[in-house]
Amino acid sequence: KSKLAYVPDDPPLFDDLSVGDHMEFIGRLYRVPDHHEKSINLLRQFQLLDKYKAGATTLSRGMRQKLAVCCAYLYSPSVILLAPPALRIDFRQDLKRMLLLRSLPVKPLSMVLGQLALIMITWAFQSTILGIAALVLHPGWEQLILWAGMLFALAIVTFATENALFLAYPHHQRHEGVAMMLRTKLTFLGKGTALVIAVCLLVLWATLCRGLLPDPYSSVLYVLGSIAATWGAAALGLAAATLCWRRFDITIDIPPE
Repeated sequence: KSKLAYVPDDPPLFDDLSVGDHMEFIGRLYRVPDHHEKSINLLRQFQLLDKYKAGATTLSRGMRQKLAVCCAYLYSPSVILLAPPALRIDFRQDLKRMLLLRSLPVKPLSMVLGQLALIMITWAFQSTILGIAALVLHPGWEQLILWAGMLFALAIVTFATENALFLAYPHHQRHEGVAMMLRTKLTFLGKGTALVIAVCLLVLWATLCRGLLPDPYSSVLYVLGSIAATWGAAALGLAAATLCWRRFDITIDIPPE
């Protein structure tokens, strides 16, 4: 149990304990060295230090969620599971808490791969839509295999690209106004350009396959080549996100306490 922490949307805290008592209890339960000092640092970073002696019942829902995450971080588990709505923390804007993720004993690749669970919902929705479309339109086998093999890879490409872009060029607290507007516009322009290039390459590949081989060999080559290229792009995207996460450093943007 010491290797796993789970933070639900509505964490079950002890009503009779204060914020500090919760951290003290977890620190002693898991025999965390210097747990008092670590507790103070965590509560300070999550803006809960001024609530140190406040009871759990006096905390708002958001503060209760933050306290649950502080308790989870305190004993440095190997895996931290956050329920989708838990915390409602946007790490893309709350940069100070990004430092907490960096402090965990988790390799960059594991951190990136661990977030892939978030896109399973997107992939399940896409698969459902694909199944409904197949029942209505009755596409050929090559279309079914093509999109079934490419959907999850495309979701990974989108996820990895967006995260790599954020980690390489994060939204700093000091960047406002025109700088943020330009960054947003360029991000959408880059994604749109990449999509257009991908479609053009797909059409070019289909034309090339039909020119080189007769059916059904051209269809097999087209489907397998497209799927392989998409998963290759997904692997490159994950590698880029991992590299950007390894080099990610926002300490220069955070003013001293």
